[in-house]
Amino acid sequence: MLAPHDIEGPRLLGELPATSGREKIEVWSRSEEDGTTVLELVEYRWGSGLGWYVQKRVALDPDQVRLLTGLLGTLTPTEVAAPPAPRLKRTVPAASREGNVIALRFPV
Repeated sequence: MLAPHDIEGPRLLGELPATSGREKIEVWSRSEEDGTTVLELVEYRWGSGLGWYVQKRVALDPDQVRLLTGLLGTLTPTEVAAPPAPRLKRTVPAASREGNVIALRFPV
């Protein structure tokens, strides 16, 4: 007997772009040869002169999808929507100059 055939093939469910614009994750649904549905996360990176390329793939079986859904369901809206805190840039250290010698004083 032939294995069930997915007539439509893999289906793109959505895209999760990174804030940087140089990474994204696509979420795909596809059927395995045994008929089970698998959720696949595909991480892409942007390469100058190359375009988007696959960094890695993670396939989740139905039980893993159920557990992940439960895990994400426990997050508060603030935890889900809050962007990471911006990193503060360091200030330039104080400098003194004697002739052609510059001394930088870093805080301890």
